[in-house]
Amino acid sequence: MSAPQCLYLKMLKGTTFTPQYKSWDLMMKNVYSIGGYDLKSDGFEVEVVYLNDSTSSYINYFNEGEKPASGGLNGLTYLQILNLDRLNSYNQVSADGKYDFVDGVTVNTKRGLIIFPEREPFGDYLAEKLKAQPSLAEKYAFTALYDSTQVYAKQQTRKNKFKIKGKFESQNSSDISLGAYNIAQGSVIVTAGGRTLTENVDYTVDYSLGRVRILNQSIMSSGSAINISYENEAAISTQTQTMVGTHLNYEINKDFNVGGTLIHMKERPLTNKVGYGEESISNTMLGFNVDY
Repeated sequence: MSAPQCLYLKMLKGTTFTPQYKSWDLMMKNVYSIGGYDLKSDGFEVEVVYLNDSTSSYINYFNEGEKPASGGLNGLTYLQILNLDRLNSYNQVSADGKYDFVDGVTVNTKRGLIIFPEREPFGDYLAEKLKAQPSLAEKYAFTALYDSTQVYAKQQTRKNKFKIKGKFESQNSSDISLGAYNIAQGSVIVTAGGRTLTENVDYTVDYSLGRVRILNQSIMSSGSAINISYENEAAISTQTQTMVGTHLNYEINKDFNVGGTLIHMKERPLTNKVGYGEESISNTMLGFNVDY
């Protein structure tokens, strides 16, 4: 193809994702990162549990409503309900109580991801499974997890009771995930046995993905504890907010009174590095009211 006929496309990515964005519904909501890479099936365990109010403990099975023979879910594990336990260790169709480890289907071994077969497993899918029992569907379906922001979803304490837990082994133990992305350049400090290591000599840092790779194999073989500190730019936009206000009302007589309202709001970032579009504000609003 000649140069004038070439068409270059670039996907624009917003700095802040909210449910109002048109791309919100296109996002994958059934993939979870576990912070490891090059996973292997040996020692891999994943469980989905739910906080039981009566015992104040987490259980891994559904314990309400009808039995499966009557079209209900009572007695099934959450792995079975979410189609994560359909095979045994020989990949035969037979639930064995363990998470199905199928690379490219339920796990991405290279990137350290676990994949749920359903797009919104704890929302619409769970509601559909319980549609014959509307009261249970309303109780368990956590739709706010998918159509709202993370902050709002966490505030739904009546629904925010699911947890994914487990353990895994990584074949590449020299890679360490920091659990954050877009790390500030030069902010990563790695120490081993009390000694500060040198970047690009003892270790390298992928600042965009938040991964540290240890290059000095003698450190890995020594078994020394490795400590990593870094500056997470995701917290830079966090702001402290102050909002004060007062309303005053003066009664001239029983039929006539006047009043005024003063409100002041100020935001102060934790650091001086503020992202574009997230600048702090300092606003004062003054209003009057008359009642006759």
